[in-house]
Amino acid sequence: MIWVIHRLLYTLLGCARSTEPKLLSFIDKTTAVCRWMQRIFSSCLRNSLAALNKTMVMLWKSY
Repeated sequence: MIWVIHRLLYTLLGCARSTEPKLLSFIDKTTAVCRWMQRIFSSCLRNSLAALNKTMVMLWKSY
């Protein structure tokens, strides 16, 4: 989803590359931050699901 928005912004502002480098730099930085946050969120979600799975397995084995 973030990639689609990023591509759309690049397409819309592609002709302004020579006149507005600061704007494109801002878009690049924003995209990098969004990717970083997405990576952290997905790893946290993965770890939470793994912990939940281990808990469920332990509960199931205890019966």
